[in-house]
Amino acid sequence: MSEKTPTTWAIDRRSFVRRAGLGVALLAATPLALADLLPGGSARVLRRRRRPAMGSAARIVALHDDGAAADAAIDAAFAELERVERAMSIFRADSELVRVNRSTVRGAAAPCSAELFGLLERAQELMRLTEGAVDPTLLGLVNAWGFGAAGSGSSAARQQLARARAAVGRDALELDRRGGRVRLAGPEAGLDLGGIAKGYGVDRALETLRARGAVAGLVEAGGDVRVYGGEHLPEKGWRIGVADPTGAARIVDILSLRRGAVATSGSFDKVREIGGKRVSHLIDPRSGEPLPAAPHSTLVRAGDATTADALATAMHIEPKLIERARELGASAVVVGGAETVG
Repeated sequence: MSEKTPTTWAIDRRSFVRRAGLGVALLAATPLALADLLPGGSARVLRRRRRPAMGSAARIVALHDDGAAADAAIDAAFAELERVERAMSIFRADSELVRVNRSTVRGAAAPCSAELFGLLERAQELMRLTEGAVDPTLLGLVNAWGFGAAGSGSSAARQQLARARAAVGRDALELDRRGGRVRLAGPEAGLDLGGIAKGYGVDRALETLRARGAVAGLVEAGGDVRVYGGEHLPEKGWRIGVADPTGAARIVDILSLRRGAVATSGSFDKVREIGGKRVSHLIDPRSGEPLPAAPHSTLVRAGDATTADALATAMHIEPKLIERARELGASAVVVGGAETVG
């Protein structure tokens, strides 16, 4: 595996599919005890901690020259994850994103922070690059199908689907770069950054570790992982375990990364039964329909977790995008159905 660029990464498809069976999901894992990996004479200290963040279990690991500084770096990285969640979550009534959605529903152009505006610009760019498979204007559909904070998934809610579908897409979001304001197309439009915010939070937490002097670090939240400094570990890389997406408690493959990000997206969890069919929380913005529940997933590697997170979702929704993985600055593996390596 080359470490020159993320786009040179690939897994042998036949070997991977044979071992993975129905699919893959991602766990940030070091199957050996991390503290035991350091040479006995090393003066560096490896610290790791796990706690809820970004709506899932998060894990942060730091290699530092000083134990107290390592602990402080991890504390600061978790605080950054929590700050991003407070700003970007649709499930927190006091988040900035919810405030913007409330303002724009009333037809106003809502001011927002430079950070949120920048992430919306990135989401807009990814929407263009993926031909609509990434879309930050999905909130109306997410609620109508019962996967959002305000959604019930009831037949009454789904009667709003036609209006919600009309309020999704490139024309639904207007960004005023001069004024730093956001405007949405109408009352059914709404912003949901669920396909990109978790990766962004991972990136921000990782940069916090780096700024706090950690020689090497790993941040994982809900299957989005970013690492750096793997060359400083005895095995010369972070070991990332790939888990069976069917729910079986087994790791089906192990990747080794010195730097970069890996993310997965699947339609096997967060499932609802609607009209006698099991559907996942992943919604295709182009059709307005949720993907059928299926025991497979898409794994993407990129230089940063924001990109990996968004592209994993986009490529799971539209597998043909995997053929453009290198063009998009990523590599990908899909297991289940038509397996492809990009």
